[in-house]
Amino acid sequence: MKAEPIVHPVAETAAVPSPRTPERKRQDKRDPRLSVARFFSEEKARRRWESLPEEHRQDHFDSLNMPEDYGMAFTKQTIGREKGWYSQAISFRGLPEPMIWELAWCVHQQVAEGYAITAERFQELRRGLVLAIEHSGSRARSARSLTALTHEEWAREVQGAVMRTDASRNARLVTHVLNSVKHLQDRLAHAYHDGESWRLDVWNPGLDRRIPQREHEPWGRSVANFSQLTTDWFREATKWWLSVQLSTDGTCGHR
Repeated sequence: MKAEPIVHPVAETAAVPSPRTPERKRQDKRDPRLSVARFFSEEKARRRWESLPEEHRQDHFDSLNMPEDYGMAFTKQTIGREKGWYSQAISFRGLPEPMIWELAWCVHQQVAEGYAITAERFQELRRGLVLAIEHSGSRARSARSLTALTHEEWAREVQGAVMRTDASRNARLVTHVLNSVKHLQDRLAHAYHDGESWRLDVWNPGLDRRIPQREHEPWGRSVANFSQLTTDWFREATKWWLSVQLSTDGTCGHR
């Protein structure tokens, strides 16, 4: 299955032309109808935590409890160049329990898909979230999930906490939290979405395991965005027809 990248946002009616959008939005692969916060529940987060192997259900990973597959995937952070000291440790401590479950599940998924885990970036993400939860506004202080705020809102809360505490040692902390939370929320959105995957306007096989694929799918990382089809009945019919093709032979027309 191959699809062209999104060029315009979803139009309310076919009669109204879509405005031109910045490059960042044209390349956005998220479903505009996929509200992450609306789909979250602590029970869903718990089920994903409990689906992990026991040795992966940890609120931190260091040299004492690092699973073998994580040790191969976690990058090394230099902490003493002259002495050759480094660390692969990451921690989720200090965050609400459902948020720990979410982060642990996301790490496991990334490792299982063959991605590297940058320990330093996860440590900075945790530091930014803890700052926001402890020193920012009421919404951040009451947040139980990464999905409680949008990635832009998390970035603003981190910025406010940094200004209140003068705690940042990284000038790019806010930008880093913004980008990291966006990526993690994209992954959680598909995990928390109930119902049939074909009903979404954006199909992302890399994040949504419900989408059928062949064992060696050449388009397995491609994203199909049906938001460009602005006629409701035609868009829904197209998605349904393609879902039937995928479910019956897994090829969607590709041979």
